[in-house]
Amino acid sequence: MNLDQDKVKKAIKGLDWTALRQELEVVGLTEKELQVVLVMVLRSDSMVRRRPGDDGAARDYLLTELQSYLDEKGLDDAASTVAELHKIFRYIDKGYIAIFSEEAKLQFSSLSPERRVSAILSFLAHVGRTLQLDHERAVEGANVISPNMTIKDTSGAPYNPNAIYHGFTLAATDALQLEGYRHSYFNAAGELVLPVPVPVTQTDEAAAELKLINASLWRRWKTADERHRLLQARLDELTPPRLPEWISNFAECEKIVTAFEFQSCSEIERLDAIASERFEVRMIQTFQEMLLKTNLLKIVAASPASKVELPPRGILSAEEGHAGTMLGQFLGLSLDQTKAGSLLLSERLRGYAVLRRLVETSVKADGTYFPVLTRAEIQEEFLRCGLSASSADAFIKAATFNRSSRDMYDQPMIRLSNGSYLLFGFSLIASDLVKLMISSLENAKLSFQKRGPAFEKHIIELLRAQKFDAKTLKVKRGPKKEVYDYDVTFVWGEYVFFIECKNRGIPFGNPIAVANFEEELSDHAEQVKRLRKALNDYPDIITVEYPQAIGKKPVFCVVFSLPFSMGHHDGVYYIDESLLGRFFKPGGSLGKELGRAKPGEVRYRVELAMLWASDAPTPEDFIRYMENPPQLQLAAAKYELRADLLRLSEDVALWYADWHRKNLSDAEEASILTEIDLGMREKAKSITDSHDA
Repeated sequence: MNLDQDKVKKAIKGLDWTALRQELEVVGLTEKELQVVLVMVLRSDSMVRRRPGDDGAARDYLLTELQSYLDEKGLDDAASTVAELHKIFRYIDKGYIAIFSEEAKLQFSSLSPERRVSAILSFLAHVGRTLQLDHERAVEGANVISPNMTIKDTSGAPYNPNAIYHGFTLAATDALQLEGYRHSYFNAAGELVLPVPVPVTQTDEAAAELKLINASLWRRWKTADERHRLLQARLDELTPPRLPEWISNFAECEKIVTAFEFQSCSEIERLDAIASERFEVRMIQTFQEMLLKTNLLKIVAASPASKVELPPRGILSAEEGHAGTMLGQFLGLSLDQTKAGSLLLSERLRGYAVLRRLVETSVKADGTYFPVLTRAEIQEEFLRCGLSASSADAFIKAATFNRSSRDMYDQPMIRLSNGSYLLFGFSLIASDLVKLMISSLENAKLSFQKRGPAFEKHIIELLRAQKFDAKTLKVKRGPKKEVYDYDVTFVWGEYVFFIECKNRGIPFGNPIAVANFEEELSDHAEQVKRLRKALNDYPDIITVEYPQAIGKKPVFCVVFSLPFSMGHHDGVYYIDESLLGRFFKPGGSLGKELGRAKPGEVRYRVELAMLWASDAPTPEDFIRYMENPPQLQLAAAKYELRADLLRLSEDVALWYADWHRKNLSDAEEASILTEIDLGMREKAKSITDSHDA
């Protein structure tokens, strides 16, 4: 009998040794099944003490019993692994314990539960109004308005407003969720039900600020914890006499008795950071292009309109119009014809667009970032904006914050004890509807059967536009008539290219999503290995099914719909649709627009890297390009590992090294592209020389 992984995972999550032992007893544990169990233990959040009041006793009992059980079965290596995992969990506990020890000292803890919730919301509203004033001042003095323009506070210090919105949104998520656990604010459906906000003082707001800083430390430690357990990031515990020199940067450093050092070691995390950067840049560029080169603003519904049809027939805002266009491109699907769960994609997008519009209206009217509305009022607005009554109910359920919610982006609606809903405007006001939709679909584990074929069709059309005879090749071979499905293939020169198309999301820095994405990459590699092997095992796949490819050298590629790329790895080229399309653009060059233009003026463009060795692309150019795309090299040059020093408590400190973006000038970016161009030319010359020889 095979291991029932769902039951094992449930038993581990519930710290139920009796149930876990029962599942282990019914199977003869193979080495592979043992590995699966141990990985489940390592990855389970129940193994670390994330909540105050958790003494770890249930966790310790389960691990002690599991270790003894494995010893009894003569599985010494597995038992030793459990002991080592137990040790890891205990030192991870120390970070959470330190943070909670500081929280208990905060004035915030002395406030009533109702005032604590209200103080957090009031403080965030104050921050939001400050950010808005700084933005208005920046706009007044700007030569050109752009989403990534520099914002300065009243003292003239520059800062990133999106980082402020994002950081406090995550901190508030954790703080309010913790209040829910402490005071049993979750209803039978698992939804968070907060007390109705009450007036608070400036002193209460100041207490809330310190609480949110403490919550930010909790989130940072949670990230270090997950990245260590899921992605093998380095997390070392240092104690006397091995305390590091960097603790001297803290006041009263002599009180520090435990220091942790965290550093990302995963290449996939670096590539994800680069992918997120490229995604953000692409969103900004396309939004600006749509504003300047299309009639987007003219087709936005007048406000207030009596009725707004669902997209694409009606557009509620410029942001919704942009999001609908980009999602259609990324997914390769018609939003008004594709269902995700019980909602059309167009309905889900409209739901978020309506919530954002409600918050924008509230902020503009009286500076309220957390408007409170009745369910009837929200439903009425949804109905006015094209949703049916059943779709409105389904969206409200999907967007309401609950026990398992990751943040206030996907679920920005919060139930109140009087039956109304509070909209978490601090996240909505700065949200990117494209990223929000992708995140909500991934977190809800919603998929679409037509998503893969639609993307394959798009890639085929892209290649056929370049005069290639691109097609899908699907055959059955072997005694069991196994299916071998080559998504896209085409012949070019002396090569036959096989492309596997992956229409998936990207992790956007979430450790759990990164770990899942890494597993998917391994699956992709195994899939390519199987398809490559089939060409050797069954030569008639080429000779009979694909005679145009006889004698051609096979090249295998994986192409992603979103901007994730990793170049050449283990005989496979990993690029994305954006990079693929860019290679075939007329001129075969990569350039940069330089200088800041005033409104109405055109920025000048300089071509800095040539993608083709001559006037027309060759398959050798294409292979060289895919091996290490210049766009990927440029994005990678913008990131460096840099450490933050954080004091988790009076006696515990953290050195946290992560990927940070460097602010490069136009001249520095141009210099990097020039170096990339020289490298590509030298490689092209060496290949030509070797062929001539």
